[in-house]
Amino acid sequence: MLIPKIQIPKAESFDLPEGTFKATIDDIRYTTKQKAKGAADWLRFVFRVDVPGINRFAAKAGRNFEINLHPGSDLRNFLTSLLGDKFFTDWAEEVFEFESLIGMGCEIDLVHRQGKTYAKPFVMVANIRPNEKGAKL
Repeated sequence: MLIPKIQIPKAESFDLPEGTFKATIDDIRYTTKQKAKGAADWLRFVFRVDVPGINRFAAKAGRNFEINLHPGSDLRNFLTSLLGDKFFTDWAEEVFEFESLIGMGCEIDLVHRQGKTYAKPFVMVANIRPNEKGAKL
């Protein structure tokens, strides 16, 4: 009997060092969260991160945003850093599909946030910039 060979996939880890790294938008997930004023829609951007020396697991980072694209909102500011100031002028009153960002290359800054109740630092995607015109890694 022939027993098949099966490749073992890499485990994912969000436990990454601080620093600036090349990354790719790997996934964008939609969720609803309860807030004091009722339910709110959120997006979670998940990045595949190229961390030198880490190759035995899939290095990942994420950031959550309430879905709000009004001027000054966290999501709009984040996307402006990635897509440029002209993006929101060009796309005004148009429907934008966030899934079109999946696979886009970028550069991200990871910072650690430490809280009294955290067993280890929380890794936050603090900033994002285009990487080689958004080229994939």
